Parts: sequence; C-alpha cells; structure tokens
Amino acid sequence: MVASTTAGFRQLSQLGEFGLIRRFSRMTPKAVGAPLGIGDDTAAVVPSGKNHLMLLTCDPVIEGVHFDSSAAPFQIGWKAMARNLSDIAAMGGKPLYALVAASLPRKITTAQALEIYRGIMAATRKFGVAVVGGDTARSPHGIHVTVTVVGEVARSEIVARSGARVGDGLCVTGTLGASIRGKHLRFQPRMTEARFLARRFRPSAMIDVSDGLASDLRRLSEQSRVGFEVWAGALPISSDLRAQKLSKAREIHHALCDGEDYELLFTIAPGRLSRLQTIWKKRFRLRLTQIGVVRPRVFGIRLIESAGSRKILPFPSAGHDHFG
Repeated sequence: MVASTTAGFRQLSQLGEFGLIRRFSRMTPKAVGAPLGIGDDTAAVVPSGKNHLMLLTCDPVIEGVHFDSSAAPFQIGWKAMARNLSDIAAMGGKPLYALVAASLPRKITTAQALEIYRGIMAATRKFGVAVVGGDTARSPHGIHVTVTVVGEVARSEIVARSGARVGDGLCVTGTLGASIRGKHLRFQPRMTEARFLARRFRPSAMIDVSDGLASDLRRLSEQSRVGFEVWAGALPISSDLRAQKLSKAREIHHALCDGEDYELLFTIAPGRLSRLQTIWKKRFRLRLTQIGVVRPRVFGIRLIESAGSRKILPFPSAGHDHFG
C-alpha cells in the first residue's frame, strides 16, 4: 500500500511540502461541523451549544524526548494524537477536531512521513476526531509533531484538578510502570472510561498520568489544596514492570516516577466509591484500584506500606520534569 502511494517520491524532498499536504488531505475525510475541510489559512468549525464548554489542548512529540530512533513511524503518529486525547479524557470531555503540525527532517522518506500520518489517523478514527487543518515544515533536528485537539464537555460534567475533598478515595485505572517496556508508544487514551466516570459518578478531581504518579499527585494536591495518603501495597504494578524482576522498592519507584502510563488518576466521594467499583467490574475489563485517600493539606503526600499501616516509606521528590 505504501509503495503504490509513494511511487516516484521515495525521498520527502522529491514530493515537496505541498505534495505532502495534498497526500495528507486525500487521507483526511471531511468532517461534520467543519465546512471548509483542509486547505484554507485556518480551520472553521461550528461552535458548541451554550450548555457546553469548549476544551482545547496542545502537546508535541519530539524525537529524542518522547521517542527515539527505534520508534516506528506509525507509533509516533499514534502517540502524537493519543496523548492529546488523553488530556481531553481527563476533563471528562469528548474530542471533536484536531490540528496537526509536522516538522520533518529532509532525510525522512515519503513512506515514513505518510506512515506517521496513518498513525495519527488511526487514533482519530478510533476516538471519533476529525483532522481539520495544520501545517508542515522542515526540521533541522529530528521529527517534531504537534497536535492541537478541540473538544467539548457539558458544563455539568466537566472534571477539573481542583475539586478533591478530604475523605475522598484516590483511584487509578489500569496498571503503572509499563512505559519501561514501550507502553508510551502504544497506550490507549481512557476516553470511554472517562466519559463514563464524568456522566455517572462525577469524580471530584481527575488527571491523566503522563509525567508519573508522583508528579501528577502533586498537581492534584496543589490545585485542590489537599494532601494524600498513598498505599504502596495497593499500587497496580504492570506485568511488564514485574517482568523486570526488580526489588519491591524499585518497582514502587518506577510505578510512581516513570510516567507516560496515560491512565486516569481521580478522586471520588466515599459514598460513591463502593458502587463505582461494583459497576466498573461489570462494565469494563480494565482494572480500577483505590490506592489511597485524600487528607488535609498539612498532611502532605505520604507513602505508607498499606491501608491502616503506620510505616511511612520514602516518597519520590518528583516524576518526569522536562526542565528538571
């Protein structure tokens, strides 16, 4: 399929910028609510109704930072779109439209460039997003893809980072620590699960685990002005991390610090937690784990051995920090 599509233009420099945009355009179906499609100076979309809020998020993936030269082009494209969709999910929202800006080195082949875009489009098809515009440019240093996603959420369903209350349960979906074996290139944004939570159980606060549980807990703590008691024994360790056969202390460190699990970390009122756990097991195959409770702000963030234990364990100073 790639060979027939790219015949005569093996190097991207042969196809050229506008040739590449024409190829991207042919791969992009016209979206409902975006009357102009791709090709104008900006995208035009029909605004949401007055009972909804518009959500906007923008994240890049950069070679040498978010992936290395071993990453498949399809995986690069998937990650570029999926990490933005994860941000929309963390607000309880629904993604609608996306803009894609690709800065590509001269040495990249046409087949590689189109495969990156196929990864992007695979994510948009799966999660119901329409690419409505973007741009391309030459990069002097590796592959850079920046995606902007526009979404919406009903005013009554939006979940921010600032609503956690003392006594709430602290929960996480899925497992932690799998980026050590490449999950960061193949993760699934928890869109369906987030929409279910926002509509049915109204979490008091929520965030996606992108920079590591330790860092993202601090963000929740700062925004909600609360502390957290985290149970080390309850942390859902991924099978990929278990396979490394590390010490328990090292497993916990990776689960807290590695990041890019893109699971949902949220707090929920204790009166709703038990019912959520019951219904969740019937509805989803994905694991849901309570890993702690919300405490007063003066408590800080403490890692203890298990629920009810008095043994305090070292809590990492931070997860991933681009400038740390």
